[in-house]
Amino acid sequence: MNEIKRLEELIEQKEAEYDSANLLQYALKIFLNSGYGAMSNEYFRYFDIRMASAITCSGQVSVRGPAKRVEEKVDIIENTYSDTDSVGGDTVIRTNNGNFTIENLWKKSININEHKPGKFVAELPDYKTYCIDTENKTLKFKKINKIFKHKVRKKMFEITVDGIKTTVTEDHSVMVLRNDAIIGIKICEMKKTDQLIKIKE
Repeated sequence: MNEIKRLEELIEQKEAEYDSANLLQYALKIFLNSGYGAMSNEYFRYFDIRMASAITCSGQVSVRGPAKRVEEKVDIIENTYSDTDSVGGDTVIRTNNGNFTIENLWKKSININEHKPGKFVAELPDYKTYCIDTENKTLKFKKINKIFKHKVRKKMFEITVDGIKTTVTEDHSVMVLRNDAIIGIKICEMKKTDQLIKIKE
């Protein structure tokens, strides 16, 4: 009984620590989001688009870094999903095997599993798509490890470039040219003067 009581007290202590840490991270998240909004506003006294871009990039690194570290330390854990950005099923993806909509790629996938209620994940062997090589700032093909299918309740935005349409969630990132600098921003924060970056045919 003493051991059970000790464990109950320990659980209660850890839950309190979790609640405290969760409040702290939420406050920091709001602070960073506010910083991004200010730094990307050209009318802000200390406007610097490089700082705004650094905030979004550091956020991505802070998510991917720990996930990679956990995978390295714990063999039985595989990080399959660390972002909530989504695109519509009719979005065309350029691959090493040709151009396909995500819906068609899903039909070609194997080992489909429902990893969460209403959220499905599958494998897509032998397919690669473009990604940015951050070291030399060039495009290269990289293997598509997983493909996901799920419904979202977020606002959706339709992007049209040269007659090609893509539907994405409001927090999806895009690359734009703003004030002579190429930066990554959320689609909901685009300005009329921004120029979308498009891969040449």
